[in-house]
Amino acid sequence: MTINDKFDRAKAIIQRLIQEEKYEDALQLISSQADIMYTYNQWYTDDDLEKLLYDIENTLSVDAVIDSVGENTVFYYDAFGLNNRGLTQIYLAALLKLNFHIVYVTILEAKGNIPTIESLLNIGNGEVVYLASASSSYRVANYRALCSIIARVNPYYAFLYTTPSDVSGIMAFQHFAGQMQRYQINLTDHTFWLGRNAFDYCLEFRNYGASISVKYRQILANKLLKQPYYPIVNQNILFEGFPFERTADDFIIFSGGSIYKTVDKAHTYYRLIEYCLQKFSQVKFWYASNDDNVELVDLMKRYPTRVYHTRERQDLFQIMKNIDMYLNTYPVSGGLMVQYAALAKKAPLTLVHDDDAKGILIGQENLDIEFYMIDDFKKEVVRYIEDKDYRDKKDARMDNAIISASEFTENLSRIMQTSTSAYPIKCIDIDTMIFRQNYREKFGEYGFEMALVKRNNLRFMRYFPAMFVKGIMFKLIKKFKQRV
Repeated sequence: MTINDKFDRAKAIIQRLIQEEKYEDALQLISSQADIMYTYNQWYTDDDLEKLLYDIENTLSVDAVIDSVGENTVFYYDAFGLNNRGLTQIYLAALLKLNFHIVYVTILEAKGNIPTIESLLNIGNGEVVYLASASSSYRVANYRALCSIIARVNPYYAFLYTTPSDVSGIMAFQHFAGQMQRYQINLTDHTFWLGRNAFDYCLEFRNYGASISVKYRQILANKLLKQPYYPIVNQNILFEGFPFERTADDFIIFSGGSIYKTVDKAHTYYRLIEYCLQKFSQVKFWYASNDDNVELVDLMKRYPTRVYHTRERQDLFQIMKNIDMYLNTYPVSGGLMVQYAALAKKAPLTLVHDDDAKGILIGQENLDIEFYMIDDFKKEVVRYIEDKDYRDKKDARMDNAIISASEFTENLSRIMQTSTSAYPIKCIDIDTMIFRQNYREKFGEYGFEMALVKRNNLRFMRYFPAMFVKGIMFKLIKKFKQRV
């Protein structure tokens, strides 16, 4: 059975569940398939899943309409509910600066975990609403709750900041088509997501994502507006220190982000780190992430006093200010990490695997940080480490590589008032085949089965008995290999 056959089988079961009026199960399976497509990342949209979601919303359709629009009211839906990660804080800060009344709605699981966002809205003209039901278990209830809240607050503007598989939020935004100005914030522009029909305008932060939206998602170019972003910096946070004792001669290379961004068959990223360690005895390497892998653990074992791993920390900007060099991840480029490095005046040296590495900084093509051949990249790293004057001049070029908070606010205001952006989109003729190949290789032959085996999917075991058995078996094998 091919991967396409597996997805087709799941879609047939979703249709059967809809016919049996088991809408909660159908939505859970749609969400599960979207998660698997996000991980597999061979397509950027799926017409069948979008149609199934549309059909369910039409069937469930609640009696909720916007009666009298509040032109100064913004509805902001955040399906992540994270305090210091992502883009919510900068959007809320800009909207408050523009004197909008904000009704911020997020998932139940965020309650008690977003003090900064709560404080921001309590001080400003805003209110926080938590959905009453767990986001992963009560999808129909959350859809209805969102529709009810929107109808109550009568917003003129609505922002959809959501995950690639959030069926509840997407259906709610689809329900109010033509009744409010709907913006989707395209955070995961490099991969699959649901919700192609849930917005009037898609806010893209770079040309790469906009080009994917046009070419692969079939979104009309006139529905795309560019809104670059900037990283949040809390100047009151102090540097927590190094995870080792730093000596005067040490040269600290720092990197970080989700560990999957460093994995390819050739172990390219780890070979680059080892090259630096072997060539320069003063180099120490520090990686920050909330996960690890075999390659990183092995490197720490072989260089126990020179390679370190920590979890991600609140003082990321302060870390960047105190290290000597930032090494971008490969084959998948960092996003916010790259921006933090540039903001701290550390050139984010990047070995380019594909176009995904581009457009994260303003004028990135002119910053001389992108290299396409590994030998050229090694030469650059050697010069950067050895020549302090060269390093200082290169780092100084990071000025103006990040949009400022005031520029962000001004452009958001322009978008909301005129449906235009000060930052024109330049769609490029991209081919993401090489980028997607890396995801396909990591997914493996039984990636579908392993991704299917999750607690919320146990109700579907009777539909996929063989797949569940294989998924459990290969998950156990994978865990065993990681421990050995």
